[in-house]
Amino acid sequence: MTKEKHFGYFQLVGALTFLLIVISSNNLRSATEVEPVDIRLYRCYIYDDIKEWERVIGLLESTYRSNPTIENEFQLLHAEYGYIPYLLGSKGDKDKAQRYIDMAELHANNILKVKPGHVGAMAMNSALLAFKVYLSPYKAPFLGPKSIKIIDQALKLDANSPYPLLEKANFLQYAPGVVGGNPTEALGYYQKATEILRKGNNGQHPKTWWYMNAWAQMALSAEKAGKVDLARKTFKEILAISPDFEWVKTKLYPDFVKKHG
Repeated sequence: MTKEKHFGYFQLVGALTFLLIVISSNNLRSATEVEPVDIRLYRCYIYDDIKEWERVIGLLESTYRSNPTIENEFQLLHAEYGYIPYLLGSKGDKDKAQRYIDMAELHANNILKVKPGHVGAMAMNSALLAFKVYLSPYKAPFLGPKSIKIIDQALKLDANSPYPLLEKANFLQYAPGVVGGNPTEALGYYQKATEILRKGNNGQHPKTWWYMNAWAQMALSAEKAGKVDLARKTFKEILAISPDFEWVKTKLYPDFVKKHG
């Protein structure tokens, strides 16, 4: 083989390899695009992929604009609700958090205008008020009671909906004791919500971000309530369900072990 032919051969191999990579990449992207939103957000949550979460929100916005149903708007609302704590927490982008709170509030109110008894939208509204208190603590005396009133109304309408159950649990876990916080009581709500979600998935652990978040919060509330053995058991169960759960694997459980051995 001459030098020219030899060089041309490797050029051809290189071109074919590059083409295969491009084709594989496009196929992978296409597969991801058609993957159910719940699975995509589950992966985002487990692997702490916030950029992808925002991308999914953009996709849901497009879906809602082209087909403005209550179901599509609630799915968008729920994705926004899940993204806001990240903006309030580790990233600390309060201006962006406020924009998302405003957008989510608009979606929740849109749903409730059409369907006033939509307990999922009511639960999201309650959570959004809590987020507002986080941004402006001086509003707590006004917005706090309103938030818990909404969640109690939602539970009266449907005591077995996981959305208000989880928001009630979150309130009990994070509110100060003087205004009704009670981590032991929160445990019961987290347990009931996860049981309902599992039952709705034929007894299997559902791959949804809010299911895994409920488990993580359950472990935290057990620790906060002084139930150290239950908290340890819950953390281990979480890692058995999802061994790659970044937040639990690299932060929550190691911190727990440092404190409790």
